Amino acid sequence: MRSNRPSSDAERRYAFGFWLVLAGLTAVRLTVAAQVGLSADEAHYLMYARRLAWGYVDHPPAIAFLIRATTFAGESPFFVRLGGILCSALSFVLFRRLALLFFGRARLAFWGLVLVHLMPYTHALSISAVPDAPLNMFWCGALLSFALAVRRGAWRWWFLTGLCFGGALLSKYHAALLPVCFLGYMGCSRAARVWLRRPQPYVAAALGLLVFLPNVLWNAAHGWVSYAFQLSHGGGSGQFDVWKVLNVLGGQLLAASPLVPILFACALITVARGRPVREAHGYLLWCCLPVFAFFGIIGLVGKILPHWPFVGWWSGSLFLAHVCVTQTERAHRARTRWRGACLAGSILGLAMSVFMYVAVAWPVLEPLHNGARRLSLRLHRVWPGLRPLPAFDPKYDLSNDLYGWDQAAACVNRALADMPDQARTFVFCHRFYSTSQLNVFLWPGTQVTSLRKGMSQYRLWFDAQTHQGWDALFVDEGHVTRGVARYQALFERIDPVPAPVRISRRGRPARDLRIYRCYGFRGRYEN
Repeated sequence: MRSNRPSSDAERRYAFGFWLVLAGLTAVRLTVAAQVGLSADEAHYLMYARRLAWGYVDHPPAIAFLIRATTFAGESPFFVRLGGILCSALSFVLFRRLALLFFGRARLAFWGLVLVHLMPYTHALSISAVPDAPLNMFWCGALLSFALAVRRGAWRWWFLTGLCFGGALLSKYHAALLPVCFLGYMGCSRAARVWLRRPQPYVAAALGLLVFLPNVLWNAAHGWVSYAFQLSHGGGSGQFDVWKVLNVLGGQLLAASPLVPILFACALITVARGRPVREAHGYLLWCCLPVFAFFGIIGLVGKILPHWPFVGWWSGSLFLAHVCVTQTERAHRARTRWRGACLAGSILGLAMSVFMYVAVAWPVLEPLHNGARRLSLRLHRVWPGLRPLPAFDPKYDLSNDLYGWDQAAACVNRALADMPDQARTFVFCHRFYSTSQLNVFLWPGTQVTSLRKGMSQYRLWFDAQTHQGWDALFVDEGHVTRGVARYQALFERIDPVPAPVRISRRGRPARDLRIYRCYGFRGRYEN
């Protein structure tokens, strides 16, 4: 194993550059975190933190404990996100240690850091209070501690591997893929195979499951609701659909920027041609390819979100960074092509990442859409067969969801004050995420829920039968197929004329809501 200390002035500069870039990125994230409202997911996880438990319908509890730990001084977006940003910074510290362990070069750690941040979704995950924040930290800790355990054999590294595995499981169920990655590596590596005949890996796995046990017990007490939800979540129809495949590919190309996955495929081909495969490459690939393969297969028949396989990029990006640096350093004909591809990928990834920050801070999509629409109208006049773009709808701009919920909650609070019996009036939305975004700003003690059919966390927090006879306010955000008529059977009477609410963002319309007054709740959910 090579020395972990930089051995030259260039290496020291790369080491200094790593810490400088990481500190700068963390400072930017802390600044942005204080300026931008909570996303739907973050608001929902804040509701978790208000009601701590060892499990929730859609996730394990780590994100709830993390947010609870950082919101002791208040529930502003800065404090809600503080834990996630610190987890992200620590993840990159562990990432650097992994790079030095395998390659002994600060240059690799620096370019690995840069490569990860050329993926737009890295910025979204690193600034958000989402389960991926603790998952990434524990995942990187497990990658590092397992590599040290296999190399050095000391029990402390095996124990640390088990603790990180358990912490990752308590963060997100994706962590169940970690043993698959580690077993695959041990089975294929001649140097690591000996550990399959020793007790240490199995003790580490048992320790991880012991850490995870409280979540198992919580699920057992709640009808295994979380595991059932995850097994059905993204399952889709179970049939192959080419549009699902294109959706998965498109999501990954946008999340990781188009050229990074292409460069990764080229790196795989390059390494495969240059057999034998290095031990470090084998380890890094075994820690990412099973993740990509698992979610790729799921995406063939169901729905996956772009960030689900992203945890595999911790080792995948380090592998790609090493291949890119090696290929651009060597004196061969392909060096120019590799340099050109790396430069193009860097420019594209940087542009996409910067645009993401700009779009979150300012409503830029509407002017861009309007410009494209004017062009389409001109083309339509020349070629009538070309259909012009429709007029801009604020729902096209997903960043609008980060703004205006305090304004909406203020309107709901005023409507609550006007109800005949405010103490026996609850608030509900169609989507439970919107319910949580409102609940962040509603008066303390306000009962909130979602009455749509299908399981959500509010089914555990809100007992419909005990609220029979209550009145309610339905906040319609335009996501209900039949509008308020969908919930007509759940109440004795609903006022047909809603109170309209227009939410603005920097002077532009961002969201239109309607508040319906509902009377005489029948004590049941939608059938």
